[in-house]
Amino acid sequence: MPAAIGEDCVFRSRVLDGVWLDTRWLWQEQLPPLMDVLRAWGLL
Repeated sequence: MPAAIGEDCVFRSRVLDGVWLDTRWLWQEQLPPLMDVLRAWGLL
């Protein structure tokens, strides 16, 4: 089953509930700082 990426450019895992990745991050010249990603995921 292929991965689904929504219109908001966010990949949401079908296996790990609540895990997502903003695919726009992958094309940035510099990846976002880890702390920013953890905050976006609600882990901090």
